[in-house]
Amino acid sequence: MAWSLRDGYANFQSTPWSVSLELNEIFKGVRITRTSQHSDQSEFSEQLFVVALKPPLGKASDSYVRGNDLVARYEANCDHNFASQFDFRVLDCSNPDLMIIELWVSVQTHLLDSYPTIAFDFKSILGESRIWKTQGQSIGDAGTVEDLPSVNELTQQVDRVAMVVDAPNHAPPTVYKALLLHPLDQEDASWSRATQGDPHAIRHDGIRIKLFGEFMEKGVIRRARIRLYLKTTPISEKELDEFYRQFAESPLPLDT
Repeated sequence: MAWSLRDGYANFQSTPWSVSLELNEIFKGVRITRTSQHSDQSEFSEQLFVVALKPPLGKASDSYVRGNDLVARYEANCDHNFASQFDFRVLDCSNPDLMIIELWVSVQTHLLDSYPTIAFDFKSILGESRIWKTQGQSIGDAGTVEDLPSVNELTQQVDRVAMVVDAPNHAPPTVYKALLLHPLDQEDASWSRATQGDPHAIRHDGIRIKLFGEFMEKGVIRRARIRLYLKTTPISEKELDEFYRQFAESPLPLDT
């Protein structure tokens, strides 16, 4: 399977999963859908990887497909003084009960002094979900999303968050999610919750990952990786350890 790309609209289809996005409206994020195996109805459909930038990025200056990779580039402009590139990679869709999608995001500065920042909102990851932090070479449960600061309280830094995992206390979801940030990128990232009343929140019932934000000289390129696992059954602690190990040991690409 591979991405299809036409007139700025991208789609990846591997029954029962599908991934779609509009590259010229990247701020809307990625729509991930799972169709019921017993009917044509969608049993899961959510907008994820919502790009939380105001004003939003404009149209993609370049886009292309390379196997299971979809790459889109956005040039610097008067609103954002850095170029950005998004590489969406479907890593595994062979199992009808599991979808793995990874985002490589990079920024490149165009001014002598820059502090580029990109954030992503995940609307559907709610307050009852669990936070896992890096503890040496492993990870450990560190509370719920409600323990994260709100988006306008980021001075309350939460260190070394590795992932957030669905842990519903009420009706089970159709699809469970585990959202991971690569170990090499955890130090320069901040996590927060978007709650009703936060003036800067684009989505009001999820979490936000803010990347970069530190001083960068002109022409410098920084990259970060986010990986999302979607599974139709609850994700065990053993599976989380394996997901984290796989991500930590995954090879760096030659380019993005």
